[in-house]
Amino acid sequence: MMKNFTLLLMLILTSFVSPHVAAHESTQEIQNNCINNIQDAIAWNKVGSKRWATSNLKRLCAGTLNASEPGACFKKVMHGDVNWGRGTQWKWKNALDLCAGTSNAKMTVYCFQGSLSQGNQFARAIKECSTPIMHALTEAPQVNEIAQPGNTSSNNCEADVKSINNDGNVEVRKPDGTVTEYLDGGMKITKPNGESLNAYYFTQAPVAIPPGIPDQAHNSWLNSHSQGLLNILKNLVNYDQAAIDNYMAYEGNTKNIYEVIQLRRKTISLLLP
Repeated sequence: MMKNFTLLLMLILTSFVSPHVAAHESTQEIQNNCINNIQDAIAWNKVGSKRWATSNLKRLCAGTLNASEPGACFKKVMHGDVNWGRGTQWKWKNALDLCAGTSNAKMTVYCFQGSLSQGNQFARAIKECSTPIMHALTEAPQVNEIAQPGNTSSNNCEADVKSINNDGNVEVRKPDGTVTEYLDGGMKITKPNGESLNAYYFTQAPVAIPPGIPDQAHNSWLNSHSQGLLNILKNLVNYDQAAIDNYMAYEGNTKNIYEVIQLRRKTISLLLP
């Protein structure tokens, strides 16, 4: 069960690598851009030191197919809310081990959390979700293949399209037709040929909803915050009314203000790049 889960998550993660990257950048260009994105911009420790050792930067960026993803992964793990089993305070070396070479930060974190939920210790979860392992299990695009004149397609410059479906779940449609639907505790990947892959797991429990009803002053602030989140959500789906209606139907009108804020934050996190 665990073996199948891990392999599936690895295949899913590599399937999210955008193939058009190879047409525009060489391996060295991607690595250099990755390094430039991180150096003096993202702290490598909890103190806030942003000046990285060159060897650590090269290791974090080596092998990635997307220059922005290793830094995004490290920032999320080291300075975000990713629980390693005993809290969210990470040692930088462990965060580096997990994120090194990743081409999709969100999927790497999903894989790690899913592995933990299966009862694995964090060291094994890091090993199972590390990019070198995943690259060994699946055939990744060759980033040093530069597109030849006349072979480029206008589709190469298309961006992913994000929306919210009738079930209230975030969907991401890639230029090649692949659709990813984010479910509670998992995801569904549908290929252009109709083939579907599913991965289900339990993630860490969300922050507990505060007990009781807020007083009027706090309620006004919470409502304002909630409306601001809804405005962000609408912007992320390009004000597509169908997507907005799908989300509002999913949210319903029975949740309290804390639950509404929690759900909107979750949806926004999936819609963000």
